[in-house]
Amino acid sequence: MAWGSSFAVLAVLAGAKPPVEAGVGLGSLGGQGGYYGARLALFWALVASAPAWLLNGLVAGLIGPGAALNIVGFLAFAAFLWIWLSGLAEAEWPRRVAAP
Repeated sequence: MAWGSSFAVLAVLAGAKPPVEAGVGLGSLGGQGGYYGARLALFWALVASAPAWLLNGLVAGLIGPGAALNIVGFLAFAAFLWIWLSGLAEAEWPRRVAAP
């Protein structure tokens, strides 16, 4: 276990609030969502980007290290990040539809 995480665990055990409960999360940026929406966004980002990660493993196994593996890995990470941040944005700041 890294030293930073050890100190964080000790601080929480000593009674300090975790950063999310202390208002350091997306709520401090105006977010309206909760833990469930954030976890759901992460879950669907992992599920939706899984084929790209499988392709990354396929390239690593068949072609090996090189430019192709770097490109596929970057694209897989970019897809995951894009889907996750889009899901977080939707969960934290839902669109408001004006009533007719």
